Amino acid sequence: MNSILSSVLPAPEDPIIRVYYASRDDPSPVKLNLSIGAYRTEEGKPLLLEVVRRAEQELANDKCRDKEYPPLDGLADFNKLSAKLVLGDDSSAVKEKRVVTIQCLSGTGALRVGAEFLAKNHQQSVILVPNPTWSNHPPLFTLAGLSVEYFRYYDPKTRGIDFQGLLEDLGAAPSGAIVVLQACAHNPTGVDPTLEQWEQIRQVVRSKRLLPFFDSAYQGFASGSLDRDAQVIRMFVDDGGECLIAQSFAKNMGLYAERIGALTIVCESEDVARKVQSQVILIVRYMYLCPPTHGASIVTTILKNSDMYNDWTIELKGMADRIISMRQQLFEAIQARGTPGDWSHIIKQIGMFSFTGLNEKHVRLMAKEYHIYMTDDGRISMAGLSPKTIPQLADAIHAVIFAYRDDPSPVKLNLSAGAYRTEEGKPLVLEVVRRAEQQLANDLSRDKEYPPLDGLAEFNKLSAKLVLGDYSPAMEEHRVVTIQCLSGTGSLRVGAEFLAKNHQQSVIFVPNPTWGNHIPIFTLAGLSVEYFRYYDPKTRGIDFQGLLEDLGAAPSGAIVVLQACAHNPTGVDPTLEQWEQIRQIVRSKRLLPFFDSAYQGFASGSLDSDAQVVRMFVDDGGECLIAQSFAKNMGLYAERIGALTIVCESEEVARKVHSQVLLVVRPMYLCPPTHGASIVTTILKNSDMYNDWTIELKAMADRIIRMRRQLYEAIQARGTPGDWSHIIKQIGMFSFTGLNEKHVRLMAKEYHIYMTYDGRISMASLSSKTIPQLADAIHAVVTCVG
Repeated sequence: MNSILSSVLPAPEDPIIRVYYASRDDPSPVKLNLSIGAYRTEEGKPLLLEVVRRAEQELANDKCRDKEYPPLDGLADFNKLSAKLVLGDDSSAVKEKRVVTIQCLSGTGALRVGAEFLAKNHQQSVILVPNPTWSNHPPLFTLAGLSVEYFRYYDPKTRGIDFQGLLEDLGAAPSGAIVVLQACAHNPTGVDPTLEQWEQIRQVVRSKRLLPFFDSAYQGFASGSLDRDAQVIRMFVDDGGECLIAQSFAKNMGLYAERIGALTIVCESEDVARKVQSQVILIVRYMYLCPPTHGASIVTTILKNSDMYNDWTIELKGMADRIISMRQQLFEAIQARGTPGDWSHIIKQIGMFSFTGLNEKHVRLMAKEYHIYMTDDGRISMAGLSPKTIPQLADAIHAVIFAYRDDPSPVKLNLSAGAYRTEEGKPLVLEVVRRAEQQLANDLSRDKEYPPLDGLAEFNKLSAKLVLGDYSPAMEEHRVVTIQCLSGTGSLRVGAEFLAKNHQQSVIFVPNPTWGNHIPIFTLAGLSVEYFRYYDPKTRGIDFQGLLEDLGAAPSGAIVVLQACAHNPTGVDPTLEQWEQIRQIVRSKRLLPFFDSAYQGFASGSLDSDAQVVRMFVDDGGECLIAQSFAKNMGLYAERIGALTIVCESEEVARKVHSQVLLVVRPMYLCPPTHGASIVTTILKNSDMYNDWTIELKAMADRIIRMRRQLYEAIQARGTPGDWSHIIKQIGMFSFTGLNEKHVRLMAKEYHIYMTYDGRISMASLSSKTIPQLADAIHAVVTCVG
């Protein structure tokens, strides 16, 4: 079979990833990688703040916490405290309710959500970024649909700011253009304007009606003072104008792995803020649905506890002071060696990074001869240095400069949410998840270091094995690419963006009906959505003939979305014999199947049974994509943990595909949060925990099956008109009841029972106590409306 994905080209080499691999593969015992923007201790190790350990222990011991879906905009306390941290305790904008803050996936995620919001809602698509800027800025804004232009910022001759050029370029910008300003500790140069210069920048921005978008990645980490590092933002907010702020807790709390940050939008009025919030939530919903809560819970715990907050500020200042000390020590070491040139810029710059002034030839010689790695523009992370490594770096700088010295209602019942409930109607945290989380909290060797762009390797391997089986030929032949994603929604979005950019066919077929999020996810990624027939409301079963006809008429190479089990929203699945016919037509038409596997083990109670269809397609040697979620089967709704698996024709195609998928992830959210992946990995690799999980999982599945039977019998007992046997024929979390919009509206108005307008209910939200209430209401509205 010829590869459908053979047209995928290898992704362009990312400069930071290139440096990472070069350093990783260097066998030298003295190698030093200064390209990564992550703090290191004196011993060169990642640092987990003591206050973060305490907060995480407190959270792990809190038996009241659950893993319920958070709101789309994240945890309310986190949002409130984050806005207060960056805007100040007495911000008039906050008091006037002109501020919208939403939890995001660290700074990268906040920038991406903000960029997509602006691309869809702002009248001006031009966004000006400093030259140079963080390497993720241009692709991130471009992929969101903005037009990137540059304004002058750094002067390599003076190794300072080209302030006149900056003012001229901002003065020439079109009215309404967006301008990216780094709040402090400019990345990559380490060069910040003075407060007087900032005031001039503010005046130009406001007089030209530019919209400032602040990247605040280093509050408190630059100077050691949270207030000082937020001074510039507050200057812009206090003038009453509008702005956006992307905030990150990666550096200042060391929570690189948790992907925790916030997007704050300061508006002109409370009325504008309400509209803005509604639009921002729409962006989030179709990007990753809602953010993971673990990192937000850590930050909230620290910020709202005065003792922890004070301890954090002490640890934070300790990190900032150590970086300042490393600057001084490096400067003195270079001076002591008599290295040609003026190196005072190293101590004039601020924050994590320094533009050393080394050029590409210097950088390559540093790597080749001295095993020291940095980006080609000579940027180094001061946080990666220690007193032990400074002499090594100073010696190498001295040597390469000489080598190239000449170069330059109390009874209300909500059945719409797809989340499992206990008999008491409460969210459920699996006991095995509690044990795994306790084990992780007690592991003192864990850190909060950035994970790889594709997530935790062990998680990826175990996730692929779970869905493909223990002995999958595709895995043994290295034809499988798996990357950690933000639950099922995130996996679908990453897969869709990959296909939109790399697949020759942009048409994607989805079943009619399908999960409400599918269409906007695929559309926003750039694919053209069409439907194939699936559900027959007359029979309340599958329109199988219509399905085969529509797939048979699809263009060659088209993508087709197939739900692996427990179809959402109908609960109606094909039989295995029907699946085989679907497989044959998909392969004969060279369609590319994209499986949404949100309910493995949660539908039938068997992990293998619920993966049978996916394996049928994989085992025929063809290609496919699989979006996998651990929200339902591990109850990890809040952790946003899932995986995207792409099965390719060959190992060579898989390598190219992997490189391109990473290119999608990097400007979307940089890398995924690790807490959920660590929970899943802990459970899947421990045989006792794995067995306990399968028992708890089957109990959840069995309870849902039991709820179906009880609801059916309760409706029958009331003599409700119609055939209700579809309720027990369907499978999984959801049921298409057959109620119409009139029924649904009456259910809400008169009986305080809520469901989607198509009559879909979540069986997982029912209990023996609420079934009579629902059966009574169904009987009443069907009898009343007909």
